[in-house]
Amino acid sequence: MATLDELRQKAWAARDALAEAERAEKDRQNAKLVGHTFKARNSYSCPEGPKDYWPLYGLVLSAEDGGVWMFEFQRDKYGKFEIEPNVLRPSLFHGYEEIPRRSFDAAWRKFSDDLKNSAPKAKYR
Repeated sequence: MATLDELRQKAWAARDALAEAERAEKDRQNAKLVGHTFKARNSYSCPEGPKDYWPLYGLVLSAEDGGVWMFEFQRDKYGKFEIEPNVLRPSLFHGYEEIPRRSFDAAWRKFSDDLKNSAPKAKYR
C-alpha cells in the first residue's frame, strides 16, 4: 500500500498535468481570437447609472499562458485617458462584444485626437 506522501505526490503530479492540459486547451481556443477587436462597458465599483459607464476597447494580440494578451484603451467618466499596450487577461469576460476592426480603428482615432487636443488645455496648478 502507498504511503501518504506517495499518494500526495501522485495527486500533485495529476493536478499539475491537468492544469497544463487545461491551459493548452484554453490557448488553442483563445488563438482563434487573435486579431479580433472588442468593446466592453467599464466602470468603477458601484456604478449608479448609465453615466458611470464608458467604453473599453481591446485588440487581441496573442494567446498564451491560458489567457489573451491585449492592447486596450479607454477614457473614463472623469476624462482620464488610459492605454494598456500589453495586458494579460485570463479571459474575455462576458461583457466583451466583438466589433468590426473599422469600428475599433475609428474609436482609436477619436481617442488619439481627443488626447492630442486635451494636452494644450491642461492647466498647471
